Amino acid sequence: MHSIKHLLKIFSLFMFLIATLAVIYIGVVSNKNMQKKVAETNRMALTIAVNDIDRALERTDQQLYDLLYSSNILSKLSNDSDIEEQYLSQLQISNSLKQIFSQCELVNGLWYYIPDYEEFVVSTSGVLNMDESKKILESMAIKIRSYREGQPVESSKWLINEINGSYYLIRLIDLGKAYCGAWVRIDGIGQSLLDSRGDLLLVFSSLDGNIVNDGKRFTHFTHSEDPYEFVSDSEGVKYLQVSLKSQTGEYWVSYLTQDNPMLSNQFDKDLFLVGLAAITTVILFFASVHVLQRIIYRPLIKLKNAMSDFRQGDFSPALDSSRLLEFELLNQTFESMIREIKDLKIDIYEQQLMQQKIKRQYLQIQLKSHFYLNCLNIIHSLAQIRNYKLIQELTRSLGAYFRYTSNDSSELNPLENELEHVRNYMHIQEIRFPDRFAYFEEVSPSLLRESIPSLVLQTFIENSVEHAIDLDKDNWIRLTITPVEVNQAKGMKISIRDNGKGFTQQQLEQLNNKDDHNLVLDSKNEIGIKNVKSRLGLIYKEKAQIHFSNDPDGGAVINLWLPLLKEEDDK
Repeated sequence: MHSIKHLLKIFSLFMFLIATLAVIYIGVVSNKNMQKKVAETNRMALTIAVNDIDRALERTDQQLYDLLYSSNILSKLSNDSDIEEQYLSQLQISNSLKQIFSQCELVNGLWYYIPDYEEFVVSTSGVLNMDESKKILESMAIKIRSYREGQPVESSKWLINEINGSYYLIRLIDLGKAYCGAWVRIDGIGQSLLDSRGDLLLVFSSLDGNIVNDGKRFTHFTHSEDPYEFVSDSEGVKYLQVSLKSQTGEYWVSYLTQDNPMLSNQFDKDLFLVGLAAITTVILFFASVHVLQRIIYRPLIKLKNAMSDFRQGDFSPALDSSRLLEFELLNQTFESMIREIKDLKIDIYEQQLMQQKIKRQYLQIQLKSHFYLNCLNIIHSLAQIRNYKLIQELTRSLGAYFRYTSNDSSELNPLENELEHVRNYMHIQEIRFPDRFAYFEEVSPSLLRESIPSLVLQTFIENSVEHAIDLDKDNWIRLTITPVEVNQAKGMKISIRDNGKGFTQQQLEQLNNKDDHNLVLDSKNEIGIKNVKSRLGLIYKEKAQIHFSNDPDGGAVINLWLPLLKEEDDK
């Protein structure tokens, strides 16, 4: 079984975990949505940029075709043309290339190549130096020679080429007797597209995924049809990648944004709202738990404590009024029940006291009548032997003895009075058994004024006399009373010994049995012992102890341990 406090703790932990998981889930979903939004924004920007590049390259292609196929330049460059006509044609081509170059936004250079003369007609921007242009043209001449030797043309689109450590988009057009083309430096394209987006990285890559313009941080991409994917640079920094394939060239263009959505104002706003909602939920949750504790848990705890106090005997529990009608009704019912139980317990207690008093009086009557019967038996025995002098002495002792028992109706008596009563009884026994009976007494003087139950000593002494007397030997009874501690309280130990035959094993088992209801008695003395044990139980409860045994040297031993009674107990 679990307490409500334990269940509330489990419920609170469970709800807190749910709230935490909800916040985490909302944060993850919001992050995913933000990544998707960023990817969609970057893809739209990338689509516009790639389309602009494609349109610019297509215009360059179209202008080259229009220039060369719409005039008779090719025919004028034949071997049959004289030198002057060929020079004029080359001049015309150069002017046309300059005109086309002035209309191109991205192109860094245009060229025209006549294999028969091994001459290039070139138009370039001021960005390229002569050495760079020379390297590009040499690369083009090598490609053209390979084509003329039978190697097929690579593609009719713009291709990525590495020349002298730099990457270019190269266009080569086969005109039959001549070749023309253009080149664009990829670094320049990236710079022009990123001027308005400083938070982006623009990366060009070949169809097989090789990076051409940012090889220090990235070396290879795996392109897919997914809207976006994540890549990491050489330092382990994670980027969100959006890629798009060019329609006019054999290459991919990618936008990369560092995976830090918090840089987005929209994400900041969403995250703020999510955090505010999470904090509000947690506050409301703990506020609800606090309210539940005040109106449900605390009243239940007070009611539980009151029940625990009542169980331990406290009949005055303090229960505060509750705001809930059900708890108020429960408190009032509990208080009413306690009052009724208290009254009922007092009535029962008073009845028990009366029953115990009646029972003690009855037991005392039993003890007195039993002793009277024994005394009459002694006188009868003396009368049989006609010892009238002893009968007279015995009668005087009996008178004193009967006067003590008749005049004293109290439950408890001082020890010294009980001892005097025992001495009268033992004198009667000495008269009965002259020269065959001796009585020894050792009592601590500090205990003489302590109270003990009346006739307890006389009952056990009488039992010893009954079982110890043997006419064929000397008989003795020894009474010893010393102070001891009983159950960590001051008390006295009463020891009665004789040199008789002792108890049988069956008698010891029955007499030492705490359950007096199962005690089978076969003599009047044992009836007196049972009555004494019952009286001790009524007076001392479980604090008194009594034990019957046999002395190893012979004879019976009876030991009693009685706690000292206080004055209020005596009364």
